[in-house]
Amino acid sequence: MFCPAIWAAAAFRPDIDPNLVRPLNDLGFFLFNITYAVTSVQAIAAGLVGLADKSARPVFPRWVSSWAIFTGLSFVPLTATLFFKTGPLAWNGAISFWALFGIYFFWTASMGICMARDASRKPREEGTLETPRQWKPGSASATA
Repeated sequence: MFCPAIWAAAAFRPDIDPNLVRPLNDLGFFLFNITYAVTSVQAIAAGLVGLADKSARPVFPRWVSSWAIFTGLSFVPLTATLFFKTGPLAWNGAISFWALFGIYFFWTASMGICMARDASRKPREEGTLETPRQWKPGSASATA
């Protein structure tokens, strides 16, 4: 993404006129926020795939899939950041920044945990991967 490069350019010369730094910062945040459409499509698609999984042990529980769809739809208010300089819909506002990043963090964390749990499930069920060894108190290392 170009956003970090834009922010780095804005911070590269600390003696630059603040009236030049401010538009670069705004451009970085606008590009960062307006690219939500890609993340929305990804989140909604992951949610739909998760809901369509009818196997006995789906990778994603239904609540994670539903949360993914909610996350994708929750990015729509980012469209308004171009029209508000202050308030909850501004680029640094309570909705456009804090709430949406919290929603995004919870979505990525829940998806990551589910994928990590499922990564070794199939090899373990087929017997090609050993069950992780458990540590027992009083021993120097993990034992079988």
